[in-house]
Amino acid sequence: YGLNFSHREIRNQGKALIVEGATGLIQMYQQGIENVVAPCGTALTENQVDLLNKRAQNPEKILLFDGDNAGLNNAHRVSMDLLGQDMKVGVIPLGFDPDEFLRKFGRKEFDQVILDSKSSLSFLVGRLSEGKTMGSEDKIRIAKEFRPAFTRMPENIIGVYTTELSDLLGFSRGDLEKIL
Repeated sequence: YGLNFSHREIRNQGKALIVEGATGLIQMYQQGIENVVAPCGTALTENQVDLLNKRAQNPEKILLFDGDNAGLNNAHRVSMDLLGQDMKVGVIPLGFDPDEFLRKFGRKEFDQVILDSKSSLSFLVGRLSEGKTMGSEDKIRIAKEFRPAFTRMPENIIGVYTTELSDLLGFSRGDLEKIL
């Protein structure tokens, strides 16, 4: 939603902010942030990301979902489903959606959330490691969570993600490949 209005600004900035809904998109657009889009419905799909890449010339893509459990869970699901699409996740503080955060704290703090955004893989490892001691068994379980995503990933990019995941979990690349 909104790509017809925002694709030029996304292309100019080289960055697309992806929010959860049309209301958030409209409110952010009214506050001067014009490089923003939203999925139609509840899920961001691979087809929508492909369209965004085509219309806006492969911009950096940053998910900015609501800072509540539902928003974090949605960011988790989308990040896992679309792992390999080179996306980042900006974490909005608990209790705010992106446009509320922007109104309350201003553009400087909002821009900092964007600057602090993490790769999808880093975001996912952080979520999956919450409450864990991160011993070797926890790390192996977390690595196994990525099997389906790595199986779907194109062969030409799997090495980049394998290297990043091995760095995040502290495995050698060879050991991680055995787990995956």
